Amino acid sequence: MQEKLHTIILWLKSHLDFVVLGIFVIFFLYIGGRIYVEFNSSTRQPDPLLPWNPPSLLPNENFNKLKKMLEANSTLEEDERFISLGKFNIFDYKIVRDLDTIRKELKNKFERAKKYYNEGNLKEAKKILVEILSAWPIHKPSQELLAKINAQLHPVPTPTPTPVPLPRGEAIPPEFR
Repeated sequence: MQEKLHTIILWLKSHLDFVVLGIFVIFFLYIGGRIYVEFNSSTRQPDPLLPWNPPSLLPNENFNKLKKMLEANSTLEEDERFISLGKFNIFDYKIVRDLDTIRKELKNKFERAKKYYNEGNLKEAKKILVEILSAWPIHKPSQELLAKINAQLHPVPTPTPTPVPLPRGEAIPPEFR
């Protein structure tokens, strides 16, 4: 028995390239057969997952408001903000050519926003500044003026210091007189 096993092993070693080729052929035939069966089987594939119904889990009015807002712009193809991003091309010579014109228009808007700020119409100035920063996010004067307006519209209350009680029954120490 060991002699037969030894002769088989010697034959496999001498014909190793054919053995490996045979194993690869068997493997590829197996894979090809699996692919053929998958594409030609009559069993119906399961339907894709149905949309999840989160309102059944979160029945509140804030969720419903958010859902209505999202359904208003149901696809990105219909969202004007997304379309404008797709149309913008930094390498387009027209945009580069008109860059000075665009900056002049934004500077005029900034001057109008400063005028509204000086008149005390903070909400209108803020609206214009947000519009400027959406087109030119690194415009420092607009960022600074918007920070001032936000500080005035939403002031942060400063805490009043808590008085320190004097020691009871003792005189005030000399260093505090």
